[in-house]
Amino acid sequence: MHLEKHFKFKDILALVVGSIVGSGVFYLAPKVFSITNSPGLAIMVWAFAGIITVAAGLTVAELAAAIPKTGGVIEYIRSGYGDLLSTICGWAFAGIIFPFYVVFLAAKFGQTVAAILGTSKGYSYIFFAIFAVVFLTIANNLSAIVGAKIQNFATIGKMIPLAVIILLGFYKGTITNSFIPVLFPIIPHGLSGFSLFNVFTQAIIACIFAYDGWMFVGSVAGEMENPQKNLPKAIVLGILIVCIIYISINISYAISNPLTKLIDVTEIKNNGGIAAVTAQNLFPFINKTLIKILINIGIMVSVFGTLNGYMIFGSRIAYKMGTQRKFLFSRTISKLSKTSNVPHIGMLWVSILAIFFLLLDFLNPNVSGNLVELGTLGSWVFYILSFVAVIILRKTQPNLNRPYKVPLYPIIPILAILGGLFAVYGGLLGDVPFFKGEMQIDFSKMQIPFATTGFFLIILGIPLHYIASNYYKNDKIIDEE
Repeated sequence: MHLEKHFKFKDILALVVGSIVGSGVFYLAPKVFSITNSPGLAIMVWAFAGIITVAAGLTVAELAAAIPKTGGVIEYIRSGYGDLLSTICGWAFAGIIFPFYVVFLAAKFGQTVAAILGTSKGYSYIFFAIFAVVFLTIANNLSAIVGAKIQNFATIGKMIPLAVIILLGFYKGTITNSFIPVLFPIIPHGLSGFSLFNVFTQAIIACIFAYDGWMFVGSVAGEMENPQKNLPKAIVLGILIVCIIYISINISYAISNPLTKLIDVTEIKNNGGIAAVTAQNLFPFINKTLIKILINIGIMVSVFGTLNGYMIFGSRIAYKMGTQRKFLFSRTISKLSKTSNVPHIGMLWVSILAIFFLLLDFLNPNVSGNLVELGTLGSWVFYILSFVAVIILRKTQPNLNRPYKVPLYPIIPILAILGGLFAVYGGLLGDVPFFKGEMQIDFSKMQIPFATTGFFLIILGIPLHYIASNYYKNDKIIDEE
């Protein structure tokens, strides 16, 4: 049995866009407006973060075209650095990062459903969160095609409220001639030098995290039609689509709301989020409660699609680790369903871990947020290693078949590496006061203990590598690609 090539280009594109556009577009904008205190500067920050992400996408696309194997990033790491680091990477993603992401997304989905039904007070969200995980586990194990259809539907569904807000916001800006007055001047009065750098730094860190998710689409390369052509094209085109969406929606937010409201994070949160506040301004004749419900439905669909994508990605990386005999229960987790030829045990692995951590979130509601921060910080370390691998492989494997090569080499990969370092620094910085012109940073509040915990969890992949290598030394490595 082997993985079948079910995913067409449109499915891969939906996975890229759907995995990036989750809840961040609805929740992070007020934070960026608050940090910059300027709509024009906020838009510039979103655009610059988009440029960094495009550079990262162009860089990884070279690896994706040259190494179109199931597992994606763990195969890029294997080619660039060898088996040990690849095992550490695979353990980090399959054993830690993806279950953490699924927990956060499922909890966010459950909270949104509870808010729609008016049961948000209490712990009813846990029921909806676990239901989403179980439902998607069953659906994706029925067939890869079912998972792809869910992703396509959710991606289209999440575009609808965004498109409505963007189009009406731009229409309002056109008829009121408010584009230039709202967006200029870009730099607020009195902000320059180090103060401007500090503001830009913290704002762009928030934006970079909102662009996260596209990297993992390579994990399903073994199930794609013509991955050498379709995978790099889907990565780059998908990121460009998201860039346009993010910049456009933030322009619409800026046009539709006064600056005093945009930067009031607490008030926006209390009124259902920036999308709901904007929709209330664009549709003043519609009941506010109804608008909140409609926006929450949009958020629910958006998060559901992202959750589906992450569960697909996580199951494939767990499966790949099993086929390489470098994971827990490798012989079992490398099995495919006899009826659908999907890695059903890998999907169960991600789901069971996620449900376990969701129950912990039930006991301590801060768990899901802490877990996703830990997962995001860890994932960016391996992103950077992947960017560097492009340079390494150009040196060590100059004859490797590269259907696509990153343009402006090595400038684009270096920009991607710098952006990755920026993101890691931001993950360590956390919510340390670092803006509004203040230069006094309390580094004691940096998340060093938090990062240290993540580091020790990740390096558990080292003993796993040697134990698995010894235990499965007589097993045949499965590599059908």
